[in-house]
Amino acid sequence: MCDVADNLWGNLTPRNPAGEGSGKARTSWMAWAIRQIEEDDVNFFSPFTSKSVTIDAADRKAIATAAREFSEMVGFWVAWHSTGGFDRLEDHGWSRATIYRKIKRFKEHFGEHPDDYEFDWIDLKHDQAWDAGVVHIFNYLWPDDAEDETP
Repeated sequence: MCDVADNLWGNLTPRNPAGEGSGKARTSWMAWAIRQIEEDDVNFFSPFTSKSVTIDAADRKAIATAAREFSEMVGFWVAWHSTGGFDRLEDHGWSRATIYRKIKRFKEHFGEHPDDYEFDWIDLKHDQAWDAGVVHIFNYLWPDDAEDETP
């Protein structure tokens, strides 16, 4: 397994902290991937890190588009549930057309309305989401008066 881990980590290049963050997401994903390989729970080798696999430009674009669309739909689901649904999104400034368009796209991807769909890996905690949202808005609107403390 050491060769697999070395190969997975070996193709990584140093990242710019401003654009790439501190590397927590990458480190977490790599730890998960190595665990899966070692436990034999999944038989994969990332095409993004393997020198033996090439992905043509069209497939690379399709993968990127699918990843972007997935993240947008998960974000919409979080917005839907953390605000309280259609009326509350509209109250928060979303246009009706945008909400309907996102509902349609969500149903195309997940087969259900966002109000009915549940991600088994997301546990939305309304109190914490509310507190974090209030602090974020306060810090954004009045940065000089904001406390450094976040919930």
